Amino acid sequence: MPFTLSHPVYAVVLRKTVPSFSFTGLALGSMIPDMEYFMAMDTFKTIGHSIPGFLLLGLPLSISIAYAFHNVMKPVVPRLLPSAGGLDRYAAQRLGGRWKPEGVTGWFVFLISLFIGYLDHLFLDGMSHTGGWLVNEFPGLRRTVAGIKGYSWLQYFLSLVGLAIPLRWLYKDWLKWRKNEPQVVRPLRRSPYGRKFGPRFMLLLSAAMLFTLKMKLTPYPADNVMLLVSSSSALLFGWYAASLFHSGSLRGAGMQRMSALLALLAIMAVFKAARAAAGMIVDSSIPQLVLWIAFIWTWSAAVWIISRRAAEGAGWPWKIRGRFV
Repeated sequence: MPFTLSHPVYAVVLRKTVPSFSFTGLALGSMIPDMEYFMAMDTFKTIGHSIPGFLLLGLPLSISIAYAFHNVMKPVVPRLLPSAGGLDRYAAQRLGGRWKPEGVTGWFVFLISLFIGYLDHLFLDGMSHTGGWLVNEFPGLRRTVAGIKGYSWLQYFLSLVGLAIPLRWLYKDWLKWRKNEPQVVRPLRRSPYGRKFGPRFMLLLSAAMLFTLKMKLTPYPADNVMLLVSSSSALLFGWYAASLFHSGSLRGAGMQRMSALLALLAIMAVFKAARAAAGMIVDSSIPQLVLWIAFIWTWSAAVWIISRRAAEGAGWPWKIRGRFV
Protein backbone atom coordinates (compact mmCIF):
# COMPACT_ATOMS: atom_id res chain seq x y z
CA MET A 1 0.00 0.00 0.00
CA PRO A 2 1.18 3.58 -0.52
CA PHE A 3 2.24 5.58 2.53
CA THR A 4 -0.85 6.57 4.51
CA LEU A 5 -0.33 10.33 4.12
CA SER A 6 -0.01 9.87 0.35
CA HIS A 7 -3.52 8.46 -0.01
CA PRO A 8 -5.50 11.73 0.27
CA VAL A 9 -4.14 13.08 -3.02
CA TYR A 10 -5.70 10.21 -4.95
CA ALA A 11 -9.05 10.72 -3.20
CA VAL A 12 -9.49 14.50 -3.19
CA VAL A 13 -8.92 14.59 -6.95
CA LEU A 14 -12.43 13.11 -7.21
CA ARG A 15 -13.78 16.57 -6.36
CA LYS A 16 -12.90 17.52 -9.92
CA THR A 17 -15.68 15.17 -10.98
CA VAL A 18 -18.09 15.78 -8.09
CA PRO A 19 -17.37 19.22 -6.55
CA SER A 20 -19.99 18.67 -3.85
CA PHE A 21 -17.86 15.99 -2.20
CA SER A 22 -16.37 16.99 1.15
CA PHE A 23 -12.63 17.62 0.92
CA THR A 24 -12.23 16.66 4.58
CA GLY A 25 -14.34 13.55 4.12
CA LEU A 26 -12.39 12.32 1.10
CA ALA A 27 -9.02 12.97 2.75
CA LEU A 28 -9.88 11.29 6.05
CA GLY A 29 -11.75 8.45 4.37
CA SER A 30 -8.70 7.62 2.28
CA MET A 31 -6.74 7.07 5.50
CA ILE A 32 -9.38 5.15 7.47
CA PRO A 33 -8.01 1.64 6.78
CA ASP A 34 -4.63 2.63 8.22
CA MET A 35 -5.86 4.65 11.20
CA GLU A 36 -5.61 1.75 13.61
CA TYR A 37 -1.86 1.55 12.89
CA PHE A 38 -1.43 5.08 14.18
CA MET A 39 -3.75 4.55 17.12
CA ALA A 40 -1.70 1.55 18.26
CA MET A 41 1.58 3.13 17.09
CA ASP A 42 2.33 -0.23 15.51
CA THR A 43 1.91 -2.17 12.26
CA PHE A 44 -0.72 -4.69 13.36
CA LYS A 45 -4.22 -4.59 11.93
CA THR A 46 -7.60 -6.05 12.80
CA ILE A 47 -10.64 -5.01 10.73
CA GLY A 48 -9.52 -1.62 9.44
CA HIS A 49 -9.55 -2.72 5.80
CA SER A 50 -13.10 -4.09 5.93
CA ILE A 51 -16.60 -2.59 5.89
CA PRO A 52 -17.10 -3.37 9.61
CA GLY A 53 -13.79 -1.60 10.21
CA PHE A 54 -15.05 1.44 8.34
CA LEU A 55 -18.19 1.56 10.48
CA LEU A 56 -16.77 0.58 13.87
CA LEU A 57 -13.31 2.16 13.72
CA GLY A 58 -13.22 4.65 10.87
CA LEU A 59 -16.39 6.62 11.53
CA PRO A 60 -15.78 7.60 15.18
CA LEU A 61 -12.10 8.33 14.53
CA SER A 62 -12.78 10.42 11.43
CA ILE A 63 -15.46 12.56 13.03
CA SER A 64 -13.39 13.31 16.13
CA ILE A 65 -10.20 13.93 14.14
CA ALA A 66 -12.00 16.22 11.69
CA TYR A 67 -13.36 18.35 14.52
CA ALA A 68 -10.05 18.43 16.39
CA PHE A 69 -8.04 19.30 13.28
CA HIS A 70 -10.20 22.10 11.95
CA ASN A 71 -11.28 23.68 15.23
CA VAL A 72 -8.31 23.17 17.54
CA MET A 73 -5.18 22.14 15.64
CA LYS A 74 -5.33 24.52 12.67
CA PRO A 75 -5.33 27.74 14.73
CA VAL A 76 -1.96 26.91 16.30
CA VAL A 77 -0.18 26.20 13.00
CA PRO A 78 1.02 29.82 12.46
CA ARG A 79 2.72 29.68 15.86
CA LEU A 80 4.50 26.46 14.94
CA LEU A 81 5.82 27.75 11.62
CA PRO A 82 8.74 30.18 11.17
CA SER A 83 8.22 33.78 10.17
CA ALA A 84 10.78 33.45 7.36
CA GLY A 85 9.11 33.89 4.01
CA GLY A 86 5.88 34.80 5.75
CA LEU A 87 5.10 31.12 6.31
CA ASP A 88 3.15 31.83 9.50
CA ARG A 89 1.03 34.51 7.81
CA TYR A 90 0.53 32.30 4.77
CA ALA A 91 -0.77 29.47 6.94
CA ALA A 92 -3.08 31.79 8.86
CA GLN A 93 -4.67 33.05 5.65
CA ARG A 94 -4.92 29.73 3.84
CA LEU A 95 -6.07 27.31 6.54
CA GLY A 96 -9.61 28.62 6.73
CA GLY A 97 -12.03 28.71 9.61
CA ARG A 98 -13.88 26.25 11.77
CA TRP A 99 -15.56 23.10 10.53
CA LYS A 100 -19.02 21.75 11.14
CA PRO A 101 -21.25 20.03 8.55
CA GLU A 102 -24.42 22.03 7.99
CA GLY A 103 -27.54 20.08 8.87
CA VAL A 104 -28.52 16.61 7.69
CA THR A 105 -27.36 17.29 4.13
CA GLY A 106 -23.92 18.39 5.27
CA TRP A 107 -23.45 15.29 7.39
CA PHE A 108 -24.72 13.05 4.60
CA VAL A 109 -22.21 14.51 2.13
CA PHE A 110 -19.42 14.21 4.68
CA LEU A 111 -20.20 10.55 5.44
CA ILE A 112 -20.57 9.64 1.77
CA SER A 113 -17.25 11.35 1.06
CA LEU A 114 -15.66 9.34 3.87
CA PHE A 115 -16.86 6.12 2.29
CA ILE A 116 -15.70 7.13 -1.21
CA GLY A 117 -12.27 7.97 0.19
CA TYR A 118 -12.21 4.63 1.99
CA LEU A 119 -12.98 2.77 -1.26
CA ASP A 120 -10.27 4.76 -3.02
CA HIS A 121 -7.76 3.51 -0.43
CA LEU A 122 -8.75 -0.11 -1.03
CA PHE A 123 -8.52 0.44 -4.80
CA LEU A 124 -4.93 1.69 -4.51
CA ASP A 125 -4.00 -1.10 -2.11
CA GLY A 126 -5.17 -3.57 -4.73
CA MET A 127 -2.56 -2.14 -7.09
CA SER A 128 0.38 -2.59 -4.74
CA HIS A 129 -0.41 -5.61 -2.54
CA THR A 130 0.30 -9.29 -2.91
CA GLY A 131 -2.89 -10.77 -4.33
CA GLY A 132 -4.26 -7.35 -5.32
CA TRP A 133 -6.47 -7.01 -8.37
CA LEU A 134 -3.80 -5.33 -10.50
CA VAL A 135 -1.06 -7.68 -9.30
CA ASN A 136 -3.17 -10.66 -10.33
CA GLU A 137 -3.86 -9.16 -13.77
CA PHE A 138 -0.23 -8.29 -14.55
CA PRO A 139 2.27 -11.03 -13.63
CA GLY A 140 5.11 -8.59 -14.31
CA LEU A 141 4.30 -6.85 -11.04
CA ARG A 142 5.26 -10.04 -9.21
CA ARG A 143 8.73 -10.10 -10.71
CA THR A 144 11.72 -9.12 -8.62
CA VAL A 145 13.74 -6.10 -9.71
CA ALA A 146 16.87 -5.19 -7.73
CA GLY A 147 15.71 -7.49 -4.96
CA ILE A 148 12.27 -5.85 -4.67
CA LYS A 149 8.96 -7.05 -6.06
CA GLY A 150 7.42 -5.01 -8.85
CA TYR A 151 4.29 -4.20 -6.84
CA SER A 152 6.51 -2.85 -4.06
CA TRP A 153 8.20 -0.53 -6.56
CA LEU A 154 4.73 0.64 -7.59
CA GLN A 155 3.91 1.22 -3.93
CA TYR A 156 7.00 3.40 -3.48
CA PHE A 157 6.19 5.32 -6.66
CA LEU A 158 2.60 6.02 -5.61
CA SER A 159 3.81 7.10 -2.18
CA LEU A 160 6.31 9.58 -3.61
CA VAL A 161 3.80 11.00 -6.07
CA GLY A 162 1.19 11.30 -3.32
CA LEU A 163 3.59 13.39 -1.25
CA ALA A 164 5.18 15.35 -4.11
CA ILE A 165 1.94 16.66 -5.61
CA PRO A 166 0.65 18.50 -2.50
CA LEU A 167 4.15 19.79 -1.70
CA ARG A 168 4.51 21.17 -5.21
CA TRP A 169 1.03 22.73 -5.04
CA LEU A 170 1.81 24.33 -1.67
CA TYR A 171 5.08 25.73 -2.99
CA LYS A 172 3.42 27.26 -6.06
CA ASP A 173 0.55 28.62 -3.98
CA TRP A 174 3.01 30.13 -1.50
CA LEU A 175 4.90 31.84 -4.35
CA LYS A 176 1.64 33.25 -5.66
CA TRP A 177 0.70 34.45 -2.19
CA ARG A 178 4.09 36.12 -1.70
CA LYS A 179 3.72 37.93 -4.98
CA ASN A 180 0.32 39.31 -4.03
CA GLU A 181 1.11 39.94 -0.37
CA PRO A 182 0.60 43.60 0.62
CA GLN A 183 3.89 45.47 0.62
CA VAL A 184 3.15 46.94 4.03
CA VAL A 185 3.42 43.50 5.62
CA ARG A 186 6.82 42.54 4.24
CA PRO A 187 8.97 44.92 6.31
CA LEU A 188 7.67 43.42 9.55
CA ARG A 189 10.51 41.72 11.35
CA ARG A 190 8.53 40.49 14.30
CA SER A 191 5.87 37.87 13.74
CA PRO A 192 2.32 39.12 14.32
CA TYR A 193 1.61 35.80 16.03
CA GLY A 194 3.50 36.58 19.20
CA ARG A 195 5.50 34.11 21.21
CA LYS A 196 6.01 30.75 19.60
CA PHE A 197 8.18 29.00 22.15
CA GLY A 198 5.31 27.62 24.24
CA PRO A 199 3.42 25.70 21.52
CA ARG A 200 6.65 24.47 19.92
CA PHE A 201 8.04 23.27 23.24
CA MET A 202 4.77 21.51 24.09
CA LEU A 203 4.70 19.78 20.71
CA LEU A 204 8.26 18.49 21.00
CA LEU A 205 7.95 17.54 24.67
CA SER A 206 4.69 15.63 24.21
CA ALA A 207 5.91 13.88 21.07
CA ALA A 208 9.21 12.92 22.71
CA MET A 209 7.49 11.56 25.82
CA LEU A 210 5.04 9.45 23.83
CA PHE A 211 7.69 8.16 21.43
CA THR A 212 10.04 7.29 24.31
CA LEU A 213 7.25 5.41 26.07
CA LYS A 214 6.56 3.47 22.89
CA MET A 215 10.24 2.55 22.49
CA LYS A 216 10.36 1.35 26.08
CA LEU A 217 7.36 -0.92 25.62
CA THR A 218 7.90 -2.32 22.14
CA PRO A 219 9.67 -5.69 21.78
CA TYR A 220 11.10 -4.71 18.36
CA PRO A 221 12.41 -1.12 18.52
CA ALA A 222 14.54 -1.53 15.38
CA ASP A 223 11.61 -2.19 13.01
CA ASN A 224 11.69 0.61 10.41
CA VAL A 225 7.98 0.59 9.60
CA MET A 226 7.07 0.65 13.28
CA LEU A 227 9.47 3.56 13.82
CA LEU A 228 7.81 5.51 10.99
CA VAL A 229 4.30 4.86 12.30
CA SER A 230 5.11 5.54 15.95
CA SER A 231 7.08 8.73 15.24
CA SER A 232 4.28 10.04 13.01
CA SER A 233 1.71 9.24 15.71
CA ALA A 234 3.83 10.94 18.37
CA LEU A 235 4.18 14.12 16.29
CA LEU A 236 0.45 14.26 15.59
CA PHE A 237 -0.26 13.84 19.28
CA GLY A 238 2.30 16.53 20.10
CA TRP A 239 0.57 18.86 17.67
CA TYR A 240 -2.76 18.22 19.38
CA ALA A 241 -1.23 18.76 22.83
CA ALA A 242 0.34 22.03 21.66
CA SER A 243 -3.05 23.11 20.32
CA LEU A 244 -4.74 22.48 23.67
CA PHE A 245 -1.95 24.31 25.47
CA HIS A 246 -2.26 27.24 23.08
CA SER A 247 -6.05 27.47 23.33
CA GLY A 248 -5.76 27.61 27.11
CA SER A 249 -2.90 30.09 27.33
CA LEU A 250 -4.60 32.52 24.93
CA ARG A 251 -7.17 33.29 27.60
CA GLY A 252 -4.45 34.46 29.94
CA ALA A 253 -5.67 32.65 33.04
CA GLY A 254 -4.13 29.81 35.00
CA MET A 255 -7.43 27.96 34.95
CA GLN A 256 -7.41 27.56 31.19
CA ARG A 257 -3.71 26.77 31.07
CA MET A 258 -4.01 24.10 33.74
CA SER A 259 -7.10 22.73 32.05
CA ALA A 260 -5.17 22.34 28.81
CA LEU A 261 -2.37 20.56 30.65
CA LEU A 262 -4.84 18.24 32.36
CA ALA A 263 -6.39 17.50 28.99
CA LEU A 264 -2.91 16.68 27.73
CA LEU A 265 -2.33 14.26 30.60
CA ALA A 266 -5.72 12.65 30.01
CA ILE A 267 -4.99 12.06 26.33
CA MET A 268 -1.54 10.67 27.17
CA ALA A 269 -3.17 8.24 29.59
CA VAL A 270 -5.57 7.14 26.86
CA PHE A 271 -2.68 6.56 24.48
CA LYS A 272 -0.96 4.45 27.11
CA ALA A 273 -4.17 2.45 27.44
CA ALA A 274 -4.19 2.09 23.66
CA ARG A 275 -0.76 0.51 23.75
CA ALA A 276 -1.89 -1.89 26.45
CA ALA A 277 -5.00 -2.79 24.45
CA ALA A 278 -3.00 -3.22 21.27
CA GLY A 279 -0.64 -5.57 23.05
CA MET A 280 -3.56 -7.85 23.81
CA ILE A 281 -4.75 -7.94 20.22
CA VAL A 282 -2.92 -10.81 18.58
CA ASP A 283 -5.79 -11.87 16.35
CA SER A 284 -9.35 -10.87 15.56
CA SER A 285 -11.08 -12.97 18.18
CA ILE A 286 -14.30 -11.48 19.48
CA PRO A 287 -13.22 -10.50 23.05
CA GLN A 288 -10.03 -8.81 21.88
CA LEU A 289 -11.80 -7.07 19.01
CA VAL A 290 -14.56 -5.78 21.28
CA LEU A 291 -11.92 -4.35 23.61
CA TRP A 292 -10.18 -2.59 20.73
CA ILE A 293 -13.43 -1.15 19.34
CA ALA A 294 -14.46 0.04 22.81
CA PHE A 295 -11.15 1.84 23.17
CA ILE A 296 -11.50 3.51 19.75
CA TRP A 297 -14.96 4.83 20.63
CA THR A 298 -13.84 5.99 24.08
CA TRP A 299 -10.80 7.78 22.65
CA SER A 300 -12.87 9.38 19.88
CA ALA A 301 -15.50 10.62 22.34
CA ALA A 302 -12.80 12.07 24.61
CA VAL A 303 -11.13 13.93 21.75
CA TRP A 304 -14.49 15.26 20.55
CA ILE A 305 -15.46 16.59 23.99
CA ILE A 306 -12.05 18.08 24.79
CA SER A 307 -11.73 19.67 21.35
CA ARG A 308 -15.21 21.12 21.44
CA ARG A 309 -14.66 22.74 24.83
CA ALA A 310 -11.27 24.05 23.76
CA ALA A 311 -12.62 25.48 20.49
CA GLU A 312 -15.65 27.12 22.08
CA GLY A 313 -13.79 28.41 25.12
CA ALA A 314 -16.23 26.59 27.38
CA GLY A 315 -15.53 25.52 30.91
CA TRP A 316 -14.13 22.11 31.63
CA PRO A 317 -16.00 19.31 33.41
CA TRP A 318 -13.60 19.45 36.36
CA LYS A 319 -12.59 22.09 38.87
CA ILE A 320 -9.06 23.13 39.72
CA ARG A 321 -8.26 24.70 43.05
CA GLY A 322 -4.91 25.88 44.31
CA ARG A 323 -2.42 28.69 44.43
CA PHE A 324 -1.67 28.59 40.70
CA VAL A 325 -5.25 29.17 39.56
